[in-house]
Amino acid sequence: MKLAACIFTLQTLLFLHFVSSRVEVTTSTSAFDPDVLKNALSIIEHRMAVQGAETFQCIFFDMDSKNPFNVILNDLLRSPILEHVGKFVVQGLKRQVNRYPKNPSLLVLHPGSAQDLLSRNGFMNINRFLQHLNPGTPVLVVMDFRQKSSQIIYEYLARGQFRRVTYLNMVTGHMMLACEYIHTAANMILDNPASIEMWHQKALRQRSIYYVSNNVTADGRVALEWIIATAKYLNVGATEYNEDEMEDFDILLEKALIVNTTSGNYRVIYENALEICRIAIHKGRPLNAIEIMLMPFNWQVWTLLLVIFVLAEIAKRVAPDLLQNDPFLHVVCGFEKHNLNQAARREKFILISLVVLMFFMTNAFETKVISLMISKPWIQHVKSLADFDKYGLKFRYDPKKNPSAGDNAVIGKYVVYRNDTNIIVNEPGYAFYVARSMIRQFLNFPEIIFLDEEYFDGVLGYRLGLRSIYVEALQFTLTALEEAGLFDLWRDLWTKRAYSKPKNVEKTYLNFHDMQPAWLALGIGLCVSFVGFLASYTLNPRW
Repeated sequence: MKLAACIFTLQTLLFLHFVSSRVEVTTSTSAFDPDVLKNALSIIEHRMAVQGAETFQCIFFDMDSKNPFNVILNDLLRSPILEHVGKFVVQGLKRQVNRYPKNPSLLVLHPGSAQDLLSRNGFMNINRFLQHLNPGTPVLVVMDFRQKSSQIIYEYLARGQFRRVTYLNMVTGHMMLACEYIHTAANMILDNPASIEMWHQKALRQRSIYYVSNNVTADGRVALEWIIATAKYLNVGATEYNEDEMEDFDILLEKALIVNTTSGNYRVIYENALEICRIAIHKGRPLNAIEIMLMPFNWQVWTLLLVIFVLAEIAKRVAPDLLQNDPFLHVVCGFEKHNLNQAARREKFILISLVVLMFFMTNAFETKVISLMISKPWIQHVKSLADFDKYGLKFRYDPKKNPSAGDNAVIGKYVVYRNDTNIIVNEPGYAFYVARSMIRQFLNFPEIIFLDEEYFDGVLGYRLGLRSIYVEALQFTLTALEEAGLFDLWRDLWTKRAYSKPKNVEKTYLNFHDMQPAWLALGIGLCVSFVGFLASYTLNPRW
């Protein structure tokens, strides 16, 4: 962008040199028609009515270094109509521009003499002042069309990309309207001030929105949809530029972090939402059958069940008359040694309670095991970014696309640079630093999970070209469409199209390997029952 500013400065200097070599510089001040004051006030009043209740800020800039405000601007300042208007008066060619607002309601300008405009200091100061202002600022230029300075100030404002310029002839009262280099004839008569705004809007529709697109990613596609919607809203065209034509583009459709504010030549529009990122990692190893069998209950539940049955067996051995049936064999294996209906009340109370408990525990265990067989869990040791050092995880970035990834305050020390960064072929051991808006793209990869931690990564925005005339329109549509949820809708639609699976995919069923926990549970149950039966038969052979 510095190159663009240098080219702009060089072209303007060459133009001024060309003009100064062919024009006769005059310094006389022309008298003005009294009707011109009335026309100028009517234009200002219309601008005040259009702006509404907001504070009207008007800059009066006379570029005449010898006799400033010796023409119509002095009468405008003294007019009672502008008594309650915020006025900023600039006399001569001043260097200090930061004291003046960047987005005034109106700029009233008198170009002065050609000698002031063609001098080196005059060029630098005028260019600095105009570059300070928003290109969408309405400009009212009062001048004598016969003077050579009128040609020069037209070039200044056109190169500054001011799109709402009204030139008012101080001598005849005629006017000329301009939008950058598009202009009307110089003999227009002011009938209705509202027609000025209508002409500027019509002239603006003759220009397209020039953008440089990166439509490979979801953000690029969403931004492209946004530009197309903005072009329809403004009733203008949308034209894509390639990288070789980036000097004249309006917006670069590549979302970037805004580290600091830019100069007046370049504009940035900001997103409303902050950039929140999460860390995505590959799942750990899958659980084996033994771990799946133990997973339905935690160790406290297993310990409680073990204690209950151990105490019941101890009670059976200590008081044989209390329990005629073996608690473990009756409750777990369903083996009834004596008819429970004929047992004592205490035995019924103890064994029926254990049977009801085991019924609920068995149902919960079976349901949980079946769900674990359908969706096998994984062991995940990494819980936060602090575990990366322990397990040696890294973030992989392409040095050509993300050369500054290592400077990130959150993940910088874990960044390694490699050419292959495709998430599909990315092997375990590498993590991803994913923006919240991009998480949906990872949902189609079941082997990738997200940690719970969230990190603020900055404010996102889009970079505009050199004094783009669509600053306000793009910021308005960006805010409106984002708050309406259309950005999320476009992103979801693109993600579904890009990562959707074919409809003719065959259904998957549980195979023998998936049923391994069930076979293991059946085998353990049979073994325990057989061992319990042998132990009971050995201790009581008469049975």
